[in-house]
Formats: sequence, C-alpha cells, structure tokens
Amino acid sequence: MISVVIATLNEKENLPVCLKSLKLQTLKNFEVVVVDNFSTDGTLEIAKSFGIGVFSLGPERSEQRNFGAQEARGEFLLFIDADMELEADVVSSCLEKASEGFDAVVIPEISLGQGFWSDCRSLEKRLYFVDPSIEAPRFFKKSIFEKVGGYSPDLVSGEDWDLREKIKSLSAKIGRIDSLIYHHEGHLTLKRAFKKKFYYAKHARNYLRRNRPSLVTLLLFVFRPAFLRNVRYLFIDPRHFSGMLFLKTVELVAGALGFIYSTFL
Repeated sequence: MISVVIATLNEKENLPVCLKSLKLQTLKNFEVVVVDNFSTDGTLEIAKSFGIGVFSLGPERSEQRNFGAQEARGEFLLFIDADMELEADVVSSCLEKASEGFDAVVIPEISLGQGFWSDCRSLEKRLYFVDPSIEAPRFFKKSIFEKVGGYSPDLVSGEDWDLREKIKSLSAKIGRIDSLIYHHEGHLTLKRAFKKKFYYAKHARNYLRRNRPSLVTLLLFVFRPAFLRNVRYLFIDPRHFSGMLFLKTVELVAGALGFIYSTFL
C-alpha cells in the first residue's frame, strides 16, 4: 500500500483541491496521512470532512513529514504539499516505477498562480524539467526512507535536496514519471518572494554544513545552467523571461541578506 503524507499549516483554501485530486486517482489502494502544524483557519475540519484523520505536530515541515511517515502503514511514501493538485495517474505511475526497481521517484511540477510574477515563476519551473540538480523525489520506498533517517529535522530549507543526496549516497535508483503535479502558489508578489527567500536563507547554514557544496556547485546554483539551456525563451516569451531573471535577482539579494543576517546578527 501507498501512504500519502501531507504537511499542513492554515491551508483552508488549498486543501480541498488537493484532497479531491487524491480521490480521483486511478489507483485507489492508498491512505492519506495529514500532519497539521496547529492551523487556526479550519484546515483540520476540512481534512476530517474527507474522512481523514489528522495528527498535530510542528514546528517545521521536516518534523511533520517524518512523523507522518512513522504513522504511515504503507510500504511506499508519497510526500505532497496541501497546495498541490495531482494528475489522476500520479500515484499509479509512481507505483509502476517502484515495480521496475526504483527506490525513489521524481514527479515533475508545474507552477500555477495569478499575476505577472506568478507567470514568471511558472516559466522558471518549466525550465527545470529533467534537471537533476533541481528536481528532487517525492515518492520513496519506506524502507530506504527509514534507512537514511528521513528528512533531516534540523533543516528548514533544502530538506528535499538533502534527502535526495542521502539516498544517492546509498547508490539507490531514482526514477522519474511523466505525470504532473500542479503547484498552486497563489498570487506571487516581489515582497512575498523576498520574504520567503530571506526566511529560508536564514536557516540555510545547517544545509550547507551538512552537504558542504563546492564553490562550483554554489555558482551553478546561483547562475543556473537551465537558464542558458533555455535562453530561446528570451525570444519566445521575452516579457516573462526577463521578469523571471529580475525575480531571481530579487531572491538572490534576499538570500544573501538572510544568510548574512543569520551569520553576523
């Protein structure tokens, strides 16, 4: 059986769409485990209206996911966020990959939202398709997830990449499916993007200490090859490609300031 683990925090607007997409899955033999970070907006009531039991735990996503995995009964784990909508064959496609001998599976994501900056983010996410330096698995054999200790609880940012590297260190096989996750990110603004990146960068030191990326790796993370590989979009969609580069510049500044703040202040 497959266990779908969803970490939530005040997701009243998004959770119904997520859970409805799970009910429409072509494969029906799975359970849903919701681990909520003490929401105050009715998220728990929505989950219960779908017949789903809810656990309460915080303070961050990694702890929630690990607890959900601990409570899960399935031999496979699928971690999604409450603002995600799954195509109908995502669960069945992941299981099929696992039957082929893969220990973890990447599910490509499309970003959806409202407004110009959301459209720029959507373009950015499309550029990362089949980019192993950016994409990280969401579906795992429970045995290998437990073997590497799950998500590192001390990580607030970069936990998906960290888990990917831990699994790769075991020479595990990571596959990829074609079915999509639609990530509903709402109305993105520059202020919201700045604040989010600043927050994550403040907590990036643990990830950097744990993974110790080389200078080349850091440079490639900042100046991403995906942008050069897809520079044709500068001519196909110059408005959003230019906007995407500006958005990434704003996030780069926010990230630098967040890291400086955590280091010196």
